[in-house]
This record gives sequence, structure tokens and C-alpha cells, in this order.
Amino acid sequence: MEQLKKSLLWAYYLCWAFVVIVAVGAFLLSRTNNNVLIHDETTITTIKSILIIFVLASVPFALWYHHRVWKQLTDGNTTLSKVEKMNKYKNVSLLRIGLITFGTSACILFCYLMVQRDLLYLALIAAVAMIFCKPSAKQSSAELDALLDEGDNNKND
Repeated sequence: MEQLKKSLLWAYYLCWAFVVIVAVGAFLLSRTNNNVLIHDETTITTIKSILIIFVLASVPFALWYHHRVWKQLTDGNTTLSKVEKMNKYKNVSLLRIGLITFGTSACILFCYLMVQRDLLYLALIAAVAMIFCKPSAKQSSAELDALLDEGDNNKND
């Protein structure tokens, strides 16, 4: 259980490192080129629309789906073993962090490539969502204890 908490925390920090690397790389790329890398207005509008839809849909979906799967795992109606429950919890947690990281880094990247500063506001929304995805020790312990205690209760019945 401690290994799972540590691996989720490492994944979270690696995602933040990825976002920072994308931001620095996009900044350096935009500074060396001194002009807009994507010129076509229809392309810019299309990319902005896709990013807005993706971020505004993926953030609530990632949080909702993580909560839904956790509720299903702790419901007591599942026949999964402890290891399977922990693996499913890990995969869903990584999916949540990964979806939001992708949206954040894509917004930052295209902000610099298209010189559209309004995408920074969208990246800020996704970054705030990433902050709420941090697997704190207290939260992870509570979720994993509830997850594993349900399995013990089912075997005793």
C-alpha cells in the first residue's frame, strides 16, 4: 500500500515536471523563431476550440470517473481481490492525472506556438485541477484503507 502511494505521488510530480518542460521548451521555441509558428486563422480557431472543449470536458470527466470507480470498488458488490482493486485504483488515478496533464501541457504549448495568450487562462484552469489531483498522504490512506477494508468485510460474511 505504501508503494502504491509513493508511485502515485511520483507520477504526480513527474506530470508537473512534464508540464514545466513543455512550458520552457515552448517558450524557447517561440523566442528563437521571433514570429508566430501557426499563421492560419482557421487553424488557430480550430485548435483553440478543440482545446477548450477538451479541457472543459476532461477535467470534470477525470474527477467524476475516478470517484465513480472508487465508489464501485468500495461498494462491497465487487468480487475483485485486493491486488486487483489496488491495480484498478492505480490505473484510474493515473488516468485522472494524465488527462489533466495532457490538457495543461497542450494549452501551454499552443499558447506559445500560436501566440494566443488567452490559452494561458485555460491552462490555469487545468493546472488548478491538477492541484486537486495531488494524492496527499491522508487522502490516499483513507481511500486505500476503505478500499481494502471492504474486501476484508466481504470475506468475513
